[in-house]
Amino acid sequence: MESPSGFSQLGTPSAGVIVAGLLLVLALGGSDIPAWRWMYRLWMTSPDSSHGILVPCFSAWLLWHRKGMLTIPLPAVTWSALILGSALIILGTLTRCTGVYIRMISLEAAAVVPCVAGVVLICGGWHAARWAWPAVLFLVFMIPLPAGLGNILSGALQSIATVCSTFLLQTAGVPAVSEGNIIWLTEKPLGVAQACSGLRMMTSFFALAAGAAIVVQHPTWVRYMFILSAPLIAIGANVLRIFFTAVAYEFGNEKMAELIFHDLAGWLMMPVGLLMLWGEYVILSKLFQEELDESRVGARAVTA
Repeated sequence: MESPSGFSQLGTPSAGVIVAGLLLVLALGGSDIPAWRWMYRLWMTSPDSSHGILVPCFSAWLLWHRKGMLTIPLPAVTWSALILGSALIILGTLTRCTGVYIRMISLEAAAVVPCVAGVVLICGGWHAARWAWPAVLFLVFMIPLPAGLGNILSGALQSIATVCSTFLLQTAGVPAVSEGNIIWLTEKPLGVAQACSGLRMMTSFFALAAGAAIVVQHPTWVRYMFILSAPLIAIGANVLRIFFTAVAYEFGNEKMAELIFHDLAGWLMMPVGLLMLWGEYVILSKLFQEELDESRVGARAVTA
C-alpha cells in the first residue's frame, strides 16, 4: 500500500516498538549525565534559568492536553517518517559529539531535542509527530543559554534598558541623562547593572508566551504575535522597573528606591508582563473578533 507521499507504509507500530522508542529516549538522555547535571544545577542556582525545571512538566502536560489528536492504534509509519526520524537522531548524536569535542556543554544538552523528535517519528510516524511536536519543540526552553551568548544579550539589553528608561524619564519631566549604563539624576547616578538587564524576565516570559501561544485556540498569526511580542513586553516591563526606581531616587528616598528595585520589582515584573500580554490579547480580540470566532469553531470541530 502506498502512502499519500509516495513512500511505502511500514505498518502500524506495535506496543513493543513504542516501548523500544521510550527506552531509546532514556538511553539517549542517560548517556549524557554531565549535561543533565549541568542543566539541573543552573535550574536550581541561576535566576536566568530557573524556569527550566518547569519546561519538561509543561511539555508532558501538552501531550496530555492534545491527547484528543492521537488515535489508537496509530496509523502506519511511512518510509519518509522513518528516514527523517533517523536523520534527526543522527543530527542529535553529531550535535552531542561536537559539544563534547569543543567542550560546549550547552550544545550537548541541546542534542536531546532532535533525538526525541526522531524517536517520535520512528515510533509513531507523522500522526504522532503532529500530536507531539509542540511538546518536543518546547523542550528548547529548558536548555540554559551559553555563557557567551548570555553575556552578549545581557549587554545589549542593558543598553536598551538604559536608553529607553532615560527617554521615559525625560518625557515625564524628570532630569535624566544617560552615560553608558548609568542614568544621571539630579543628585546621584543610577547604575543599570548587568543583573538589571532584564535577561531573566526575557527568557522566562518568552517561554511563557510560547506556551500560551501553543495552548490558545487562535489563528496561527495571532500565536506568532504572542511569541514575537514577548521580547518587547519583557523589555517594557524592565524599563518600567528602572523608571519607577529612578523616580523614587529623585523624589523619594534611597530606602524606598532600594525596596522598589530589589524587592517589589522582582516580584511584579512578571505580573506586569502578563497584564501587558493580556492587553494585547484584548486588543486583537476586538480588532479581529470574527476571525477569532471562526478559529475557535474550527478548533472545536477538529477536536470533536
